[in-house]
Amino acid sequence: MELRDALVRRPVMPERRAAIAEAILRIEELVDRGGDATAAVETLNEMTGHSFGLDEFRYHREAPDPEALIEWACAPPPVRLPDVIRDWSRSCAASLPTRPTTGTSRRSSATP
Repeated sequence: MELRDALVRRPVMPERRAAIAEAILRIEELVDRGGDATAAVETLNEMTGHSFGLDEFRYHREAPDPEALIEWACAPPPVRLPDVIRDWSRSCAASLPTRPTTGTSRRSSATP
């Protein structure tokens, strides 16, 4: 089956992935040091089209690992297509990256 252009997932350019990864690591460093990361999170959201909050970057037991967060940020945000039925879109959603909610600890020196 051929997919419409709006449904085809585009590859992420290495430069974009590197820029997103750098922004995420910078935010994590600011949060870890107790700095104000609000502007950096807003910049990341503008860059990716997502709506990340500071909680995604705080270390806690259920925090996503950095690679999962980078993958999520690199994926385009979900869009609603008016003529695609819900059942079909739910079945296809399984093939897309999901927003990370749990994962392994982000720091190897951290204890659970």
